[in-house]
Amino acid sequence: MSSDGKRDFSSMSRRELLKASAVVGAGAFLAGLSAPSDLFAARTDSLPLRVLGRTKLRLTAMCMGGIGLEDPAVLEHALDVGFNTIHTAPGYVGGRSIRAVGEVMKKRRKGVVLLLKGEPSSIDESLKILNTTWVECIMPQTDTPEQAADPKRREDFMKAKAAGKVRFMGCAIHTRIPEVLKAVAAQKYYDMAMIVYNPASGNTAEKTALDEAIAEAKKIGMGIVAMKSVRGRSAEEQTACVRALLTDARIDAVVKTFRTHQDVDHFREITMQMKNLPRSASRTEAGEMLAGWACVACGNCKVCPKGIPVADILRFRMYFEEYGWRDYGREQYASLASHQLASNCDGCGLCVKNCGNRINIPQRLAEAHAMLA
Repeated sequence: MSSDGKRDFSSMSRRELLKASAVVGAGAFLAGLSAPSDLFAARTDSLPLRVLGRTKLRLTAMCMGGIGLEDPAVLEHALDVGFNTIHTAPGYVGGRSIRAVGEVMKKRRKGVVLLLKGEPSSIDESLKILNTTWVECIMPQTDTPEQAADPKRREDFMKAKAAGKVRFMGCAIHTRIPEVLKAVAAQKYYDMAMIVYNPASGNTAEKTALDEAIAEAKKIGMGIVAMKSVRGRSAEEQTACVRALLTDARIDAVVKTFRTHQDVDHFREITMQMKNLPRSASRTEAGEMLAGWACVACGNCKVCPKGIPVADILRFRMYFEEYGWRDYGREQYASLASHQLASNCDGCGLCVKNCGNRINIPQRLAEAHAMLA
């Protein structure tokens, strides 16, 4: 209490403040509940919502990624302030991510949209860890047209769906985005795709092919979610990147890992600032900022005669340099075989000729090796 007998809210803990807000706002909350027809509607009337294609799922425009999530309290905080979608996978941070999500799902599954990376055939084990009987969407990694067309995958999904373990089929595409996305759309049973996409993706030589692939997917009602999308070598650059993504008409939602409570509050504030701005598919300043150094996952660097996994190494560098996940970036790099290390690059330049974003790959690889080795 303050000296005038009034409650000093500045000294309240976050949990106390939320309780107080719940008491004051209970009537308004109940009055604003979505109709039953709004499938898995969010519990918030503040953060902007996006409809994920024909699934009709209503996702917050920015979704919580799980690749760096370890603390269940951070996910609870995100849900408390209105985010309603979480993406995770069994392999993220040694299984700690999916276990953290499972801890939260024990007590607050309702109203949360779960996007699970994995094959439909392995869903049972993941459901046990998640402490739930179903997920909204299963998303196996799909990096070739052959994977997209796998008949066993389709059969496994249909069985899981019939058993009530999953509602919708998705995929996670990490490379050759236009080609693979078109192959996915051609199967007609995928409901959404999560693709590696950043503002440079719409500004590069791959733009026309990418726009065509996204248009084909959207024509049949698929939703498009961007991952590994927030790039930048400073907080200012990353903020500009988020702003560009949230107003990009090509995508329905953006996935970004929140590792800390500060991350949650920061990205909530940005999302709210962009809430009522129009969306377009035009070139952006943020895309120009990323030109020449941010990988757009075109897959053209796979021509490397040395067999160096260029895109993977650039992603490990992103974790280390941009996201601040230094140990994780080094761990990922250390998992490569000795002949795959960036130090084997002889600077032939074949990858540079094919790069969709005009990146000086030999230089970026040399710098990555110095950081990560």
